[in-house]
Amino acid sequence: MLDIDMIKRDLNMEVERCKKIVNLLNSNCICAESVFIEILIRLALVLGKLKTMGHEISWKEDLQSKAEISNISDLVREMRNAACHIESNSRSVDESATKSVFNRIVGNRTNGIKINTVELNCEYDNDVALFYGNLRIYLNRHINKLLDNLPNIINTIS
Repeated sequence: MLDIDMIKRDLNMEVERCKKIVNLLNSNCICAESVFIEILIRLALVLGKLKTMGHEISWKEDLQSKAEISNISDLVREMRNAACHIESNSRSVDESATKSVFNRIVGNRTNGIKINTVELNCEYDNDVALFYGNLRIYLNRHINKLLDNLPNIINTIS
């Protein structure tokens, strides 16, 4: 028998850990990539658990158009896979299989990082774009939004 209160507590602990370390992504510290990977792992766990419990987070705002990504839960899962599976094709920027890991673009840079025919960019002055391969997740529009909203969603589970 599932203990819903224990599950809610565990999920909230994952979110709280992410909230404690997320500001390190704005810094130039050597551990920024490790922090990013930890956040992706924890968020993927929380979002996956919520999905299996019938509470999938499915907003689509500011997502890249990709076949395997239909909502924020998919994006976090794919980013986590790219970060954790070192030899994965998820780290490829384009069809040439050029790999790219943990790129960060701060503020609006329409002329971002160009790799072969692919350009990695950030579309917003007030955000940070984080990349693995050509997958992009925004710090404020995606990660911080999740961290702000997940506790309320978790606490509604019954």
